[in-house]
Amino acid sequence: MHTERIVQKKLVLYQVGNFKEARRYGRLNKPTKKGIS
Repeated sequence: MHTERIVQKKLVLYQVGNFKEARRYGRLNKPTKKGIS
């Protein structure tokens, strides 16, 4: 049970990190909406 919580936390952090990277990348490249998904 406890490990499940830790995995969930890591997943959220990973997703947030991805979002920040995508935004930073998007600012440089200005991709289309198709490229973001």
